[in-house]
Amino acid sequence: MMDMQQIITKLTTQCSEKAFELELKLADNRVLQEQLLQKKKITLNNNSTKVDISSEKEVDCAQQETIDLKSKLQFKEAKIEKMKYEHLTREAALTENKLLEEEYKKKLDEANKELSLENDLAACEFLLLS
Repeated sequence: MMDMQQIITKLTTQCSEKAFELELKLADNRVLQEQLLQKKKITLNNNSTKVDISSEKEVDCAQQETIDLKSKLQFKEAKIEKMKYEHLTREAALTENKLLEEEYKKKLDEANKELSLENDLAACEFLLLS
């Protein structure tokens, strides 16, 4: 019984930790999206104000940085989706554990009742035989 409670406590703690990590990842994504927006603005400004070869190189660099940031963002999003899945899986396991614990308690109560009835019956037989 204590093992079930310890498992439930451990799983609950893990879920909380994963939820916190998920919040951190979401915050990181917001920062990356803001950086990506800033890079796009810089790229647009560079395109409109500079026409020479050096500005084209700067634009290419900014575009490459934008591509890199998009890749990082996609990676973070995939990681968040994985964490969401893991979180849901843990929640399902917790729910299943609770159901199993309830079923265990019911069966334990039934067994205790049966044992009590058997003890009462044995006591009656003893009294009748004595």
